[in-house]
Amino acid sequence: MSISKTIIYLRNYRSSSCREKLDGVMRYAKARTWRVQVLDREENLPPLRKMVAEFNAAGCICDANYENELPKGSWFSGVHTVLLDYSVSAAIPSRCGVVRHDSVATAHMAAKNLLSLDCACYGFVPWVHSKRSWSDVRRDAFVSAVESAGAECRVFDGRGDMTTRTGLHHAICSWLKNLPKRCGIFAANDEIGEMVVSACRKMNISVPGDVAVLGVDNDESICENTIPSLSSIQVDFERAGYLAAEMLDCMMEGVPTALEAWFGPMGVIWRQSMRIMKCARPKIAEAIEHIRLHACEGLKARDVVALMGVSRRLAEMRFMEATGHSILEEIHRVRFERIFNFLRRPNCKIDAVAGFCGYESIETLRNLFKKRTGMTMSEWRHKNGLSSPLRK
Repeated sequence: MSISKTIIYLRNYRSSSCREKLDGVMRYAKARTWRVQVLDREENLPPLRKMVAEFNAAGCICDANYENELPKGSWFSGVHTVLLDYSVSAAIPSRCGVVRHDSVATAHMAAKNLLSLDCACYGFVPWVHSKRSWSDVRRDAFVSAVESAGAECRVFDGRGDMTTRTGLHHAICSWLKNLPKRCGIFAANDEIGEMVVSACRKMNISVPGDVAVLGVDNDESICENTIPSLSSIQVDFERAGYLAAEMLDCMMEGVPTALEAWFGPMGVIWRQSMRIMKCARPKIAEAIEHIRLHACEGLKARDVVALMGVSRRLAEMRFMEATGHSILEEIHRVRFERIFNFLRRPNCKIDAVAGFCGYESIETLRNLFKKRTGMTMSEWRHKNGLSSPLRK
């Protein structure tokens, strides 16, 4: 296969989303037979023109997360460049395209899901290690959405020693102590969410009984290893990379295109930190977590009953009392979360989805999907998939 052109991708390897963004770039590049030269964003990079000449590249995509660490705007001059995950407050270098995260939509999704828990109050914990405009946008949008719903929202003010993890931990503990319970807390990202859960554990504050916590990014290395596991908003970083590559393609080919595009949240991945139940039975919580982890492995309702150690009838009664639905419905709910994620990926074949999500045949899944959504999987994908907003 011949290579049509080479582009440079400047990767921010410190970002938890770097792999997903690169996956999106690579998916577009494969369809266009590009070669992608991946370089790590480091200090003292040579001029972009020099790197372009060295690799005979036609353009550049730069993961612009942490925009204050980017080279000066003039560094990009004369090279077709798209800045990926670029801040809404940063000045755009001349003739560059930008792909931005819709932090307002993310904050509104957080508010909608936390408000559904009917808490006494709500809170926001920002990114406090350094000033980040995306954190400010999430704070303002979340506070506005919560207060518009007639609820109280408190923002962690960051008083105290913010230069060390220990100092931040103590400050969050002090803030949590004075919050009305139950409180629904939106953390600026998963790293901050993990610190909130850790502070609750230090203060003997029950999560999610007294404080429910929601992060952003769905960084599984954090979310699955937090105790209890951390609920998080999954952001469509793969789409971000795809949009950046498509925008760069238009720029290189001289095709009229929008030089600003947005990507947003895909949905909330519910884990233990937000699963508030109507009755406090440890076995129910254990069963729900077991379903979350194993539903897509062919788990049956009888397997969950066996885990609960009671009769089928009593297990279903207790599960219904705690959650408002049956064991089987919870299994289907978890499976459909994964199904929707698969269907958003254009390169995932529909016939393969059943096996990935715990169903024995594609026919069974097709019937359940139609009954649940009123659409076929192809229709749902067309409505919710990746459509291009760029080419004019």
